[in-house]
Amino acid sequence: SDTFVTGSHQLEVTYDIKQAVPDESIISLGDEKDLKQVDCDNDGSMVRLTFNDEQAAADFVNRSKQGDGPDGVFLTADAAHGCPMGNGQQQYIMRRIIDAFAIGECAQVRTASCQYGELIREGNISLASRRGDHPAHVCLGVNVADPSSCNSAAKPFPVFEKDELTLTCDSCFAGCQTEVFADVHLALGSATKVSGGFRNMLVNAAVDMDVKATEKKSFIAVDKEIFHMEQPVLEFNIGPIPFQMVFEAGARLTAQFSCTATQEGKIGATMQYNIGDAYVMWDRKNKWQTVKPTPNLTITPTLASHADLDCQGNFGIVPTVSLNLNQLLSQDLTLTSTLGVDIHGDIKSKEICETGDYDMNMVSS
Repeated sequence: SDTFVTGSHQLEVTYDIKQAVPDESIISLGDEKDLKQVDCDNDGSMVRLTFNDEQAAADFVNRSKQGDGPDGVFLTADAAHGCPMGNGQQQYIMRRIIDAFAIGECAQVRTASCQYGELIREGNISLASRRGDHPAHVCLGVNVADPSSCNSAAKPFPVFEKDELTLTCDSCFAGCQTEVFADVHLALGSATKVSGGFRNMLVNAAVDMDVKATEKKSFIAVDKEIFHMEQPVLEFNIGPIPFQMVFEAGARLTAQFSCTATQEGKIGATMQYNIGDAYVMWDRKNKWQTVKPTPNLTITPTLASHADLDCQGNFGIVPTVSLNLNQLLSQDLTLTSTLGVDIHGDIKSKEICETGDYDMNMVSS
């Protein structure tokens, strides 16, 4: 087993596998000491390797044609030695070599995709987020200030601005605290049982909007992406075979408002969504199944306004969190929140009234 520290949490990986091919039939680019550069085409089918000299390139081509067994030779690399993606990140390589030839210091390698079942005959792979000897939460956040607490916004951002109406998100975030796990069982070169996703999930979120109306009548309708992040958080090798776990998070902000007064106010809500467990599992008999939680939602409205503000509308934040472990499994969660509000101020009585309805829906796949 191996333990990997990522931020304030640990991801522990345990495994017991038997390879389907001998080590001599797998070329791992991380072991190529004379390799200077890796380049790939858009689908990874052609890999260009630049070595320190012509002899190193010729030696690589020779080894790529001397696989021990009928399955030929495979090319692998972890992300650090893999294909550049053009966004500052690199992608792991796990391909079957079709042919290769040398041109000076370069080796051109034509490849085809391969599956884990071609490299792993049987075994088990498990990973889980832990702190010490106990399960631990990780923070998968959208605009989260502190990953250790996962319950506050990092910064405000503008949503909409025109002469008659300005809308600013003073405190908008979604922080998902959850245990992450995955279990994969393989036999005879194929998966027999797979499960993975999220356990004991708690989402803290807020949508606090600053509304400034400068005309007697104004209207706004917004639906925009405010955040997107895709980041590998765990990369490991079992022998020469690479694995990569990727967390992806994003959020959309939706808002529709009409105001009939020229004042400024702050409206919104904080939300706590106790979701529980949400994960997927597969076996040969039952196929894919989804474990759906029975969540509990608590919403607290927030309001600070001049007494003459008069607005109606709805707004919400739609965060999406996904977990992907190579070809083995993926889990996606989308939370759709809708907050309808009707604010009416009476300047004579200096009172502000807010009425509304709140709803949140979760889709797991």
